[in-house]
Amino acid sequence: MNVQDDSVPLWSREAAYARLLRLQPTLPITFRSDPLFMESNSNDAWLIGDAVLRVCWRGDRARFIREAHLVAALPPSIPHASLMDFGSYEDLTWTLHERVAGEVLSDVWLDLPPAVLRDVIAQFASILAALHAWSPPADVDLLLTDHARVTPHGIEAIVDADIIPLPVPRLLALVEAAKGLEHVDAAVIASIANRVRELASADPFATSWLHVVHGDAVFVNMIVHDGQIKALLDFEWARKGPRDLELVSLIRMLEDARTLQGHEIPPVIQWLQEDYPQLFESPDLDRRLWLYALAYTVRAIVFWPPDRPETELFNVHQLHRLRRLSKAGMEWY
Repeated sequence: MNVQDDSVPLWSREAAYARLLRLQPTLPITFRSDPLFMESNSNDAWLIGDAVLRVCWRGDRARFIREAHLVAALPPSIPHASLMDFGSYEDLTWTLHERVAGEVLSDVWLDLPPAVLRDVIAQFASILAALHAWSPPADVDLLLTDHARVTPHGIEAIVDADIIPLPVPRLLALVEAAKGLEHVDAAVIASIANRVRELASADPFATSWLHVVHGDAVFVNMIVHDGQIKALLDFEWARKGPRDLELVSLIRMLEDARTLQGHEIPPVIQWLQEDYPQLFESPDLDRRLWLYALAYTVRAIVFWPPDRPETELFNVHQLHRLRRLSKAGMEWY
């Protein structure tokens, strides 16, 4: 099968399986029957026995190499899926991790007893604090520092580099690119450009940072079992940055949950603030979170352009969020 054929969507299981077969001779693991294809937003993911194979086929393939070195060095205070191996082949990179028994937190959090969920959030706060206080070994630190120093040129390179495309010049380049997308309201994009310029002074990436941040620490990237967080997964977007960068993906997830549920949800952010107040200590936090949310949303629209008008899309789609963000920041308190 030719996965370059336009009739085969590159995100489909069929295309992913073709990539897996191409990679298979180079892997340290074999499979006799078809492995289980797992849902993933950025990569191919396969469950093969007691191992999870992730294949990076789009974007900055080097992010898997950085992730592998970082995960291999993580201390026990940051529970994670143990790295078994990693490598590259032609235009693909891959990591192989031990499968962690349990449930994905995003699937079960609203069904947990309140006291159990409250304790899970306390564990989450402790894990984030440990990550942010961690001093990685020199080789890992160099990988993260070198990544931060590289200025990507071109829209694809900016999208590939980070899930939150900051500093501000990167974001403005993506805003300009979004103008030409079908189904994207030009007036909203113009308003977004003005907002970004207004918020530019709040951009913390105008300076360097010492903290290692996960970059996408949301419930879909956590495994829980019997009320315990067993692993924080997917460090592919880890970078040097401010601690409060962790908040934007979480707040965005909670906004969607509130909309989909149609009623109030547990006060996760309030609990997190009680357990890890340093996440919220920036005096410019509201403006920072607004800027982070704009960056995430604009990148998402450029990465995955809408295929129909905004009026035909459900209200948690990024186009609707972009319109809301053109008028006001994120409500997190």
